[in-house]
Amino acid sequence: MTKIPENLRLLFLRLDLIAGVKDNQKISFKTNTYVDKDAWIGSILRTIQNERMEVSGISEISSICQCSVELYEMYGSSPPYGKILMNKIVDARRALNKLMLTYNSIGKNMVGSSINTSGILVLDSIIPDERRIAEGFSTLEEIGDPNKKISGDREVLNSSIITKKL
Repeated sequence: MTKIPENLRLLFLRLDLIAGVKDNQKISFKTNTYVDKDAWIGSILRTIQNERMEVSGISEISSICQCSVELYEMYGSSPPYGKILMNKIVDARRALNKLMLTYNSIGKNMVGSSINTSGILVLDSIIPDERRIAEGFSTLEEIGDPNKKISGDREVLNSSIITKKL
């Protein structure tokens, strides 16, 4: 069996961490843990560790997503790595949407917007249209048209997906 390249193995671990986020959870990249959005322990841990999603979390998400693009360009056509990587990218993209909705639900819309631009839109750029449609994600054409509505609870405005409460 072929050994997974180290850079790809490390990216798989980071994408799996993001993909593990459930509805109404936040993620700590320093401790690789998840905390319910209303849990007091999350605030204490973030204070002790000097970790803020607005800074370090968004930076980590951006780094992971940019690395995903680079490594997909490198390994995307290499079986079996390309298929495995795309599946992990799709799982992480789905989880980033949950994370964005969680932050929006507690009034941290700037964090939600940053997750969208630093993570979701970056991953969307490498997920093929047919896969995005199959997964229920928006297509890049919809993102580029500020007048076009997306089904569900989202609409596109100025090339960004804005979540609306129904």
